[in-house]
Amino acid sequence: MRKTFIDIIESKGFSVNTEYHRLKELFYIRRANYSYSEYITLREYINRIYLSIRRRNNATSLDDFDETYGFDFNTESKVYDLDTLLVFCEYIVHFTNQIIFPGGLSDLKKIIDNQIGTIIKSIGYKAIQKDNEYIFVPKEPAAVEVAESIDDEDVSYKVLYYNHHSLKGDLEGKRQILEKLAHKLEPNEKELEKINLSLKKHLFGAFNNLNIRHNNLEAKDGDYNEKFAQLTDEKKEEMYDGLYKDCLIAFLELENNSKRCEIKDYYKK
Repeated sequence: MRKTFIDIIESKGFSVNTEYHRLKELFYIRRANYSYSEYITLREYINRIYLSIRRRNNATSLDDFDETYGFDFNTESKVYDLDTLLVFCEYIVHFTNQIIFPGGLSDLKKIIDNQIGTIIKSIGYKAIQKDNEYIFVPKEPAAVEVAESIDDEDVSYKVLYYNHHSLKGDLEGKRQILEKLAHKLEPNEKELEKINLSLKKHLFGAFNNLNIRHNNLEAKDGDYNEKFAQLTDEKKEEMYDGLYKDCLIAFLELENNSKRCEIKDYYKK
Protein backbone atom coordinates (compact mmCIF):
# COMPACT_ATOMS: atom_id res chain seq x y z
CA MET A 1 0.00 0.00 0.00
CA ARG A 2 1.44 3.36 -1.02
CA LYS A 3 2.11 5.95 1.63
CA THR A 4 0.58 9.40 1.54
CA PHE A 5 2.63 12.58 1.72
CA ILE A 6 1.95 12.95 5.43
CA ASP A 7 2.80 9.28 6.10
CA ILE A 8 6.18 9.90 4.51
CA ILE A 9 7.09 13.00 6.49
CA GLU A 10 5.71 11.60 9.75
CA SER A 11 7.91 8.52 9.32
CA LYS A 12 10.90 10.88 9.54
CA GLY A 13 9.94 12.42 12.85
CA PHE A 14 7.42 15.15 11.93
CA SER A 15 4.13 14.75 13.79
CA VAL A 16 1.03 16.63 12.65
CA ASN A 17 -0.63 15.95 15.99
CA THR A 18 2.30 17.29 17.99
CA GLU A 19 2.61 20.44 15.89
CA TYR A 20 -1.14 21.05 16.04
CA HIS A 21 -1.16 20.80 19.85
CA ARG A 22 1.83 23.14 20.11
CA LEU A 23 0.04 25.77 18.05
CA LYS A 24 -3.15 25.31 20.01
CA GLU A 25 -1.28 25.76 23.26
CA LEU A 26 0.28 28.99 22.03
CA PHE A 27 -2.97 30.39 20.64
CA TYR A 28 -5.56 29.22 23.18
CA ILE A 29 -3.92 28.08 26.38
CA ARG A 30 -0.71 29.88 27.23
CA ARG A 31 -1.33 33.29 28.66
CA ALA A 32 0.94 36.28 28.25
CA ASN A 33 1.09 39.32 30.53
CA TYR A 34 -1.09 41.80 28.64
CA SER A 35 -1.04 44.43 31.41
CA TYR A 36 0.25 44.44 34.94
CA SER A 37 -3.00 43.02 36.26
CA GLU A 38 -4.26 40.81 33.46
CA TYR A 39 -3.29 37.65 31.60
CA ILE A 40 -4.87 37.00 28.23
CA THR A 41 -4.51 34.61 25.31
CA LEU A 42 -3.83 35.68 21.74
CA ARG A 43 -7.30 34.58 20.74
CA GLU A 44 -8.97 36.53 23.55
CA TYR A 45 -7.11 39.68 22.58
CA ILE A 46 -8.06 39.31 18.90
CA ASN A 47 -11.69 38.81 19.94
CA ARG A 48 -11.56 41.91 22.15
CA ILE A 49 -10.31 44.26 19.40
CA TYR A 50 -11.99 42.47 16.49
CA LEU A 51 -13.99 45.45 15.22
CA SER A 52 -10.76 47.37 14.58
CA ILE A 53 -9.42 44.64 12.26
CA ARG A 54 -9.53 45.55 8.58
CA ARG A 55 -10.18 42.11 7.07
CA ARG A 56 -12.89 40.88 9.40
CA ASN A 57 -15.35 39.71 6.71
CA ASN A 58 -18.27 41.65 8.25
CA ALA A 59 -18.19 39.57 11.43
CA THR A 60 -18.51 41.59 14.64
CA SER A 61 -16.26 39.39 16.78
CA LEU A 62 -13.89 36.47 16.42
CA ASP A 63 -16.59 34.31 18.00
CA ASP A 64 -18.95 35.47 15.25
CA PHE A 65 -16.30 34.82 12.57
CA ASP A 66 -15.64 31.29 13.84
CA GLU A 67 -19.33 30.47 14.00
CA THR A 68 -19.96 31.89 10.51
CA TYR A 69 -17.21 29.86 8.87
CA GLY A 70 -17.33 26.78 11.08
CA PHE A 71 -13.91 27.18 12.71
CA ASP A 72 -13.22 25.56 16.06
CA PHE A 73 -9.54 24.75 16.34
CA ASN A 74 -9.76 24.25 20.10
CA THR A 75 -11.77 21.03 19.88
CA GLU A 76 -10.16 17.84 21.14
CA SER A 77 -9.32 15.17 18.59
CA LYS A 78 -7.15 12.08 18.73
CA VAL A 79 -5.93 12.62 15.19
CA TYR A 80 -5.47 15.83 13.21
CA ASP A 81 -4.70 15.74 9.51
CA LEU A 82 -2.31 17.93 7.52
CA ASP A 83 -5.08 19.99 5.93
CA THR A 84 -6.44 20.94 9.35
CA LEU A 85 -2.97 21.95 10.54
CA LEU A 86 -2.40 24.10 7.45
CA VAL A 87 -5.81 25.80 7.75
CA PHE A 88 -5.06 26.53 11.42
CA CYS A 89 -1.73 28.11 10.39
CA GLU A 90 -3.46 30.24 7.73
CA TYR A 91 -6.19 31.23 10.20
CA ILE A 92 -3.64 32.44 12.77
CA VAL A 93 -1.58 34.34 10.20
CA HIS A 94 -4.73 36.01 8.82
CA PHE A 95 -5.26 37.76 12.16
CA THR A 96 -1.79 38.11 13.66
CA ASN A 97 -0.44 39.85 10.53
CA GLN A 98 -3.05 42.62 10.94
CA ILE A 99 -2.49 43.39 14.60
CA ILE A 100 0.20 45.09 16.67
CA PHE A 101 0.10 43.21 19.96
CA PRO A 102 0.94 44.89 23.28
CA GLY A 103 3.34 43.77 25.97
CA GLY A 104 4.01 40.09 26.39
CA LEU A 105 1.60 39.26 23.58
CA SER A 106 4.04 40.69 21.05
CA ASP A 107 6.66 38.21 22.23
CA LEU A 108 4.14 35.40 22.02
CA LYS A 109 3.25 36.52 18.49
CA LYS A 110 6.92 36.20 17.48
CA ILE A 111 7.04 32.70 18.96
CA ILE A 112 3.94 31.56 17.10
CA ASP A 113 5.25 33.11 13.84
CA ASN A 114 8.49 31.14 14.23
CA GLN A 115 6.53 28.00 15.05
CA ILE A 116 4.43 28.29 11.88
CA GLY A 117 7.53 29.06 9.82
CA THR A 118 9.24 25.92 11.11
CA ILE A 119 6.20 23.77 10.35
CA ILE A 120 5.95 25.08 6.80
CA LYS A 121 9.66 24.55 6.11
CA SER A 122 9.64 21.07 7.64
CA ILE A 123 7.02 19.80 5.21
CA GLY A 124 8.52 21.48 2.14
CA TYR A 125 5.77 24.07 1.76
CA LYS A 126 6.02 27.82 1.12
CA ALA A 127 3.89 30.88 1.81
CA ILE A 128 2.36 32.71 -1.14
CA GLN A 129 0.30 35.88 -1.02
CA LYS A 130 -3.05 36.05 -2.75
CA ASP A 131 -5.58 38.87 -2.32
CA ASN A 132 -3.72 40.13 0.78
CA GLU A 133 -3.88 36.68 2.37
CA TYR A 134 -1.10 34.18 2.90
CA ILE A 135 -1.68 30.56 2.02
CA PHE A 136 0.72 27.63 2.26
CA VAL A 137 1.35 25.39 -0.74
CA PRO A 138 3.92 22.72 -1.64
CA LYS A 139 7.13 24.13 -3.11
CA GLU A 140 7.04 21.35 -5.66
CA PRO A 141 3.54 19.87 -6.18
CA ALA A 142 5.12 17.38 -8.57
CA ALA A 143 7.46 16.23 -5.80
CA VAL A 144 4.50 15.42 -3.54
CA GLU A 145 2.81 13.43 -6.29
CA VAL A 146 6.00 11.53 -7.10
CA ALA A 147 6.73 10.83 -3.43
CA GLU A 148 3.29 9.29 -3.01
CA SER A 149 3.76 7.13 -6.12
CA ILE A 150 7.00 5.50 -4.91
CA ASP A 151 6.74 2.39 -2.75
CA ASP A 152 10.17 2.87 -1.13
CA GLU A 153 9.77 4.92 2.05
CA ASP A 154 13.33 6.23 2.09
CA VAL A 155 13.31 7.30 -1.56
CA SER A 156 9.86 8.88 -1.13
CA TYR A 157 11.16 11.01 1.70
CA LYS A 158 14.30 11.97 -0.22
CA VAL A 159 12.14 13.21 -3.12
CA LEU A 160 10.54 15.68 -0.71
CA TYR A 161 13.70 16.41 1.24
CA TYR A 162 15.57 17.58 -1.87
CA ASN A 163 13.66 20.88 -1.60
CA HIS A 164 14.49 21.43 2.06
CA HIS A 165 16.34 24.68 2.79
CA SER A 166 19.09 22.80 4.65
CA LEU A 167 20.21 21.20 1.36
CA LYS A 168 20.90 24.51 -0.35
CA GLY A 169 24.57 24.49 -1.26
CA ASP A 170 24.98 20.86 -0.19
CA LEU A 171 26.20 19.41 -3.48
CA GLU A 172 27.01 15.99 -2.04
CA GLY A 173 23.64 15.73 -0.30
CA LYS A 174 21.83 16.46 -3.55
CA ARG A 175 24.08 14.09 -5.47
CA GLN A 176 23.20 11.25 -3.10
CA ILE A 177 19.47 11.87 -3.58
CA LEU A 178 19.88 11.90 -7.36
CA GLU A 179 21.77 8.61 -7.11
CA LYS A 180 18.81 7.09 -5.27
CA LEU A 181 16.43 8.39 -7.93
CA ALA A 182 18.67 6.95 -10.65
CA HIS A 183 18.58 3.51 -9.01
CA LYS A 184 14.80 3.77 -8.69
CA LEU A 185 14.37 4.70 -12.36
CA GLU A 186 16.80 2.10 -13.71
CA PRO A 187 14.38 -0.88 -13.66
CA ASN A 188 11.95 1.26 -15.70
CA GLU A 189 14.52 2.38 -18.26
CA LYS A 190 13.00 0.42 -21.17
CA GLU A 191 9.47 1.54 -20.34
CA LEU A 192 10.60 5.16 -20.14
CA GLU A 193 12.36 4.75 -23.48
CA LYS A 194 9.06 3.78 -25.10
CA ILE A 195 7.24 6.71 -23.51
CA ASN A 196 9.84 9.44 -23.93
CA LEU A 197 13.07 8.44 -25.65
CA SER A 198 14.59 11.91 -25.45
CA LEU A 199 14.03 12.16 -21.69
CA LYS A 200 15.40 8.66 -21.12
CA LYS A 201 18.62 9.43 -23.03
CA HIS A 202 19.03 12.73 -21.21
CA LEU A 203 18.54 11.27 -17.74
CA PHE A 204 20.76 8.23 -18.05
CA GLY A 205 23.41 10.24 -19.86
CA ALA A 206 23.41 12.66 -16.93
CA PHE A 207 23.43 9.87 -14.35
CA ASN A 208 26.53 8.39 -15.97
CA ASN A 209 28.44 11.60 -16.64
CA LEU A 210 27.62 14.10 -13.89
CA ASN A 211 29.28 12.24 -11.00
CA ILE A 212 26.06 10.57 -9.88
CA ARG A 213 26.53 6.87 -10.61
CA HIS A 214 30.23 7.00 -11.54
CA ASN A 215 33.23 8.95 -10.36
CA ASN A 216 33.50 11.60 -13.07
CA LEU A 217 35.71 13.97 -11.07
CA GLU A 218 38.99 12.07 -10.73
CA ALA A 219 41.39 12.34 -13.68
CA LYS A 220 42.81 8.92 -12.85
CA ASP A 221 39.37 7.31 -13.16
CA GLY A 222 38.22 5.90 -16.49
CA ASP A 223 34.89 7.75 -16.19
CA TYR A 224 36.54 11.16 -15.75
CA ASN A 225 34.51 14.02 -17.27
CA GLU A 226 36.86 17.00 -17.49
CA LYS A 227 34.19 19.41 -18.68
CA PHE A 228 31.92 18.68 -15.70
CA ALA A 229 34.77 18.41 -13.20
CA GLN A 230 35.95 21.93 -13.95
CA LEU A 231 32.57 23.54 -13.30
CA THR A 232 32.09 25.59 -10.11
CA ASP A 233 30.06 23.99 -7.31
CA GLU A 234 27.35 26.59 -7.92
CA LYS A 235 27.03 25.55 -11.55
CA LYS A 236 27.05 21.86 -10.63
CA GLU A 237 24.27 22.46 -8.12
CA GLU A 238 22.27 24.34 -10.74
CA MET A 239 22.60 21.35 -13.07
CA TYR A 240 21.62 18.94 -10.29
CA ASP A 241 18.50 21.00 -9.53
CA GLY A 242 17.49 20.82 -13.18
CA LEU A 243 18.16 17.09 -13.27
CA TYR A 244 16.03 16.61 -10.14
CA LYS A 245 13.09 18.25 -11.92
CA ASP A 246 13.67 16.04 -14.95
CA CYS A 247 13.59 12.99 -12.65
CA LEU A 248 10.20 14.13 -11.34
CA ILE A 249 8.96 14.40 -14.90
CA ALA A 250 10.17 10.86 -15.61
CA PHE A 251 8.39 9.42 -12.58
CA LEU A 252 5.21 11.26 -13.52
CA GLU A 253 5.47 10.04 -17.12
CA LEU A 254 5.73 6.46 -15.88
CA GLU A 255 2.85 6.90 -13.45
CA ASN A 256 0.63 8.56 -16.05
CA ASN A 257 1.41 5.86 -18.59
CA SER A 258 0.32 3.24 -16.08
CA LYS A 259 -2.94 5.11 -15.55
CA ARG A 260 -3.48 5.47 -19.29
CA CYS A 261 -3.07 1.74 -19.74
CA GLU A 262 -5.62 1.16 -17.00
CA ILE A 263 -8.09 3.54 -18.63
CA LYS A 264 -7.68 1.79 -21.99
CA ASP A 265 -9.14 -1.36 -20.45
CA TYR A 266 -12.45 0.50 -20.27
CA TYR A 267 -12.52 1.72 -23.86
CA LYS A 268 -15.46 0.56 -25.87
CA LYS A 269 -14.43 -2.20 -28.29
